[in-house]
Amino acid sequence: MKTILYFFVRQRFFASLMLFMICLTGVASLFNISLQELPASKQGETAIITEYPGVSAEEIELEITNRIEKELKSVQGLGWYLSTSIDGYSEIEIRIRDGENIDQVNQDIRDAVDRVTGLPADLENSPLVEAENTATFEFMTLGLSGDMPFAELRESARQIEKKLRTIPGIGKITSTGFPKREFIVSLVPDRLQSYGLTPEAVVRAISARNISSSGGVVESWQSEQNLLTLTQVQSIEELSDVIVSLLPGGGPVRLSDVAEVTDGFERQLQGFMVNGRQGIGFTLFKTESGDTLDTVAAVKSLLAEEKAISNGRLTYDWSLDLAEEIDARFQVVRNNGLIGIVLVLAVLFISMQRRLAPWITASLPVCVFGTVTMLLLFGYSLDSVTLAAILLIIGIIVDDSIVVSESIDQAWHRGLTPEKAAVEGYMQVFRPVITSLLTTVLVFLPMLFMGGDFGATYAVLPLTVIMALLMSFLDVTFLLPAHLARALEKNTLGNSNSGNESSSRHWFDVCKAGYQRLLRKALHGRFILIPAFIGVTASVLYTGYRQIALDFFPTGAARLVEFSLEVDDGTPLEKVKLINKPFVELLMNTPEVARFHINEGAPESTGLIVLTPVSSRSLDADEVSEYLEEAASEFAGLTAVHVKVDAGGPPPPDPIEFRIFGSNDDGRKKLARDLMQWLEQQPGTSDLENSDENLRPQTLIKPDYAWLARLGLTVDDLNNSLNLAYEGREASTSWLGDEEVNIKVWLDSPYRQSSYLPNIDIPSADGRQIPLRQVAAVTSVMTPREITHWSGDRNTYVVGDLDDDVQNGAQLAMDALAHFRALADQYPGVRLEAGGEAEMTQDALGGLLSAVIIALVGIWVIIALLFGSLLQPLLVMLVIPFAIAAAVFALMVHGEPMSFFAGIGILGLCGVVVNNALVMVDRLNRHPDESEKISESAMIDGIVESAATRLRPVLLTTITTVAGLLPLAYGLGGADVYMGPMALTLGYGLLLTVPAILFFLPCCFLLFKSVAGEGVVTSFSHDSV
Repeated sequence: MKTILYFFVRQRFFASLMLFMICLTGVASLFNISLQELPASKQGETAIITEYPGVSAEEIELEITNRIEKELKSVQGLGWYLSTSIDGYSEIEIRIRDGENIDQVNQDIRDAVDRVTGLPADLENSPLVEAENTATFEFMTLGLSGDMPFAELRESARQIEKKLRTIPGIGKITSTGFPKREFIVSLVPDRLQSYGLTPEAVVRAISARNISSSGGVVESWQSEQNLLTLTQVQSIEELSDVIVSLLPGGGPVRLSDVAEVTDGFERQLQGFMVNGRQGIGFTLFKTESGDTLDTVAAVKSLLAEEKAISNGRLTYDWSLDLAEEIDARFQVVRNNGLIGIVLVLAVLFISMQRRLAPWITASLPVCVFGTVTMLLLFGYSLDSVTLAAILLIIGIIVDDSIVVSESIDQAWHRGLTPEKAAVEGYMQVFRPVITSLLTTVLVFLPMLFMGGDFGATYAVLPLTVIMALLMSFLDVTFLLPAHLARALEKNTLGNSNSGNESSSRHWFDVCKAGYQRLLRKALHGRFILIPAFIGVTASVLYTGYRQIALDFFPTGAARLVEFSLEVDDGTPLEKVKLINKPFVELLMNTPEVARFHINEGAPESTGLIVLTPVSSRSLDADEVSEYLEEAASEFAGLTAVHVKVDAGGPPPPDPIEFRIFGSNDDGRKKLARDLMQWLEQQPGTSDLENSDENLRPQTLIKPDYAWLARLGLTVDDLNNSLNLAYEGREASTSWLGDEEVNIKVWLDSPYRQSSYLPNIDIPSADGRQIPLRQVAAVTSVMTPREITHWSGDRNTYVVGDLDDDVQNGAQLAMDALAHFRALADQYPGVRLEAGGEAEMTQDALGGLLSAVIIALVGIWVIIALLFGSLLQPLLVMLVIPFAIAAAVFALMVHGEPMSFFAGIGILGLCGVVVNNALVMVDRLNRHPDESEKISESAMIDGIVESAATRLRPVLLTTITTVAGLLPLAYGLGGADVYMGPMALTLGYGLLLTVPAILFFLPCCFLLFKSVAGEGVVTSFSHDSV
């Protein structure tokens, strides 16, 4: 090892070149790495979506959902699947079991869907299988509006959509308020009857007229030519002239004689509004390799060009813009990082030689740029998670650099040459440094065992930590000693061992003398101090457990708020817009609302609100959400209002969610009602909903089968006639340029009213027109708005909200399951399961506890190998509870919850304090007195002397890490909802753990030696260094 170190120390130009190349490569990587909100990960969730417009939820369940579920039962590797059948739409959400090959299972799902038989013959599009991936998320929602007719606006939007699809980085595009163009044939029943025609005859005539086909090839001795039959209609004039039949005298009956023909659009069921303007909306999804910032910049550039081309008649605006969020996060990190680096440099310049401080600080860019380069090489992005990992590891990077620098500096002060001091100084701390790096890896390794979407999303965090630790090891082993040797050589030549160094050593000598006095007193009073430390730690942990809320993603500082506005079923779109108008005005007049959009429709309008930055608003996101929901609940026409904060991370489930399933419908409904009553009595519950009570009015056609048989009719005849009359039948399609236009046939508007329904004619086989009232009864019933299955079984959902300050969702779920398990005899054939937050927590922590235990055992083994002792590793690991208590105390003082990123900060804190404890215990073990038995007084003197040599590294590590992180914790360069809590727990935790390292640990070491009856002897030979 020494031979290798001497080689690099002597090749100082090589070290400088490597430093330059790492930084240059890192800067280049920053310009090439993809910038994202979350890391790309395959979530293990897949959806099967089928659209079948104009069909009831019951028919969707029977004709589509059940048939797909039947084939899914043959697929291996599925955890569960949830199907939802609503009018015209079927969706099956599938969860793949953890540990399965996601790509293979998804392929098996596609194969199963391909095997499905018996789907409706008129189903336009086959079921679509979509595998979820966090890399292909929606990143922008924009709206187009303008002072122009809707047809002109739609055509402009269509052309813009085509151009958007050519922008690199854009994958899927969905639209709202963008109806398809149609040639609409509105039949007039009286005219049809006068000519003895049926709607079906009109459909056949249009289909036969609108043809484009090849008739073969005409051959001659000179050439060959294709025969083409092109009769596709290109205008409503051509369509109006279509001959439907002939009169007895031979005269034609044209389409215009029996119908009104118009050039229009499909029935618009949804409208779109962005920032108060009605228009056409587009939601853009990125490709897996796309860069969000570059893609959004290209989109905005295109929209600006289109606005200029239209002379300002076309306007555009947007609500969601994740590029803004990502850019703001990187600015926060950059600004706070620069402030932190300046503070770190200032601390190092004050406390160490000026020639050494820059090289210690240089470890930061080496590790950061090196990690960014490795992320790029391995195909990862730079996102909120990888950024958190890089910031998290800064404390360990600085600690290792200071430990190595301090050891080399002390070796040089003992009279060694700079070259030899660099090698000998590093070798003296080599084992503790490498051990601390390995233990830090083990601290983060359990995160790889987190299950569910949560684990898949954040698995990159420990991988990034490992990359940063590897770069730190390479830096402190091969680069830093060479740089310090050069700096010390210049000090020797320039005789600059005064000035800054003497002043820094003066203040340190004062601190060291004071520390030695205090430590000596602490060692003498160890039987009081050790219980006191333990008591304070236990009380802080207990108080934190009682007071600190567990909130993985705190919502207060969030910027995105989702909402839904419900109205009565069947409310026309124009009336929906009028009902929503007061809520729109409320948003426009709320200062905290920066932008918003609404997808308007019945029975539910949904939308997204983008709040102003947290630093510029008087209310937090939760308060804004509560204010909007409370105000909107008073608006006329709205039957329900839900406003929910999106805090980032994986989509959060409902705080309360229970699934009730079984073949016994009555038992399932009874359990759902009883569960609702029980939940209503629990403190903190609100907005409870039972899916069985989510009903809407429907018009039910009850056939008279006897009359149908007498008249030679079937139920299919009824359905076909009703579907053509009210939903419309696609008779054919035509192409106008590059746009496909449907030709739709239905009844004219006055004949589609509910009052005319009994008079709808049903054509019989003998050509008679039978009114519906003669063969069926028309009644009104209440039916489920949606029908859900859980893994193939019909189920009922009970969901709701929960105040975390009152009680925990997981505990509530456990109490509910225990309560109804005792009453199981009352609900035969029915079972109850908990979902929502309780299930997500269980998935995320599944396997984590055992992984943590394995990691702790691994840490103990590694430290035991270092010290050659089975008990001394426990001394090092004793600091972990103190670190956790220090972080918990910081959260309590600042009123912060225990969030995911706060927990990540605690993990990083454990790595740093274990590092400090390792080197401290190693130093205590290296006391020069190797006698087997010495007096307690001599033992205390040795511990005081040894511990004092660790004072400056501990203080410097603490001060520099705190100086680097507290600007981010307090948002001096901009606040961040993710990074702030992490910096808070890591910074304050390290600061408050210093007493445990400097006083508690030496006292425990002395107690250990006293109990063991040993002298202070080395646990491995000095010859090893």
